[in-house]
Amino acid sequence: MTRVARCVRMVALAVLVGLVFVSLPLLGTEIDSANGQPWDVHDQFEGGASDGSVCDGGDDAFDDWGGLQLRVLDGGGGVLEYNLWLDGFEFAYSNRRWDTTTPVSSNGIVVNRSLYAPAGTDYLRYIDSFVNGSGATRTVYVGWGDGENGDLGSDRDTTVYQTSSGDRVIEAADTWAVTFEGDGDWSDWLPRDIAAQWDPPLGYAFRDGTDTTFLGVGDSYNGYPSELPWTGNLGFQDSDNDELSFVYTFTLAPGESASLAYFLYRGLVELEEGPLGQPAPAAGAEKDKAKALMQALVANPYFADLSQAEMDAILNWMYVVPRKAVRSIHVVPMGEEGTLLDRVLSLEPSVQRPAPGHRGLQAVYGIGETIVGDFNLFDADGDVIRNAGVFVELSKLDLSAVPYSQERVLRFMIRFSREHGTYHFEIDTAGLAPGYYDLRLAFPDGSSETMRIELVTSTE
Repeated sequence: MTRVARCVRMVALAVLVGLVFVSLPLLGTEIDSANGQPWDVHDQFEGGASDGSVCDGGDDAFDDWGGLQLRVLDGGGGVLEYNLWLDGFEFAYSNRRWDTTTPVSSNGIVVNRSLYAPAGTDYLRYIDSFVNGSGATRTVYVGWGDGENGDLGSDRDTTVYQTSSGDRVIEAADTWAVTFEGDGDWSDWLPRDIAAQWDPPLGYAFRDGTDTTFLGVGDSYNGYPSELPWTGNLGFQDSDNDELSFVYTFTLAPGESASLAYFLYRGLVELEEGPLGQPAPAAGAEKDKAKALMQALVANPYFADLSQAEMDAILNWMYVVPRKAVRSIHVVPMGEEGTLLDRVLSLEPSVQRPAPGHRGLQAVYGIGETIVGDFNLFDADGDVIRNAGVFVELSKLDLSAVPYSQERVLRFMIRFSREHGTYHFEIDTAGLAPGYYDLRLAFPDGSSETMRIELVTSTE
């Protein structure tokens, strides 16, 4: 069922010498999720603004949460926009979707939002798209969550139930989290048996494990989530902790576009009958349900309705399943003379080769030089795969031992670089010890490529 919801937001108006707080109705489209709770999205405002946040979500799950904040830097790191709450998208609603009709921009960064609540589910998917129309390089910081006049319905009692790492602290390495309205102190927390005013548990699936754009969670209480960490789990202490935002950063070349995607879940209040007459969930049952769904969404995010180009643009879900199944990949080196690296081996007589029986030496670098590699991935039909993640590993070798031993010194993940038109990596060798190393590329189909290199004090 689709309805027009009227959410009430307290707004401060200046009247001569003082402030007067008045309630202004915000119009928004409201639809029900599978559990009977509403998604009442702010898609229009009496006065002409809309930010895509959720007004209430049922049982005070939200207080206008799900908005966007934007910081924009130029190519040299200079701040062009310190912190802007984005509003005025003027969404059009159709078939459980909200799509921007009026993009919002700042300093050449044009932003569109798309929301989708699939039938038969209890989650809402956000996709926020960013286009750099400035003609110059831009770095952006994005905060998804707290709106300009909103927060979580759990207010200052917001407590983390669990995260993907198994603890109760949302960190940069996490991929999902569940929060609820608790007292913030797990040392004496017990499942509630009273306080029916407590809110439903919430779930957030905000990236997969290969993402490199997520910085962590920020606190929007003072308006700057990209620089103020979220306090979390404070309970009744003298600090608000409902101003939760998930913070990301990435850089866009002129004309480049990219997207972020996140999933928001809202359950039922425990120990109370549900809106459809469901039996009251037991204490902890809805929190565990939220946890299970977040795990499932991270493992298999729903993007089947998107085109391949739309999926390729998503930065924080790098292993988005292609619409066309890819069982194997073909690696095409794009470096010097058809190699993966930026140089081919040219050994001087004084340079020692690896001992017989070991892998052949492929390149020599002076310590302090940068190792550069480029390659592309193709599927069986010859189409470039742009949404994969490839791990780069560098291990120091001891070739004097039999068998030889190795110790990993670094490991990181890369994705397709729109700037270079390839999968591109760079390794700074400053500070590394001279000797032999194996440089290994691990591809998403399970295959790998290993290159042996040598670092020397000088290549002259």
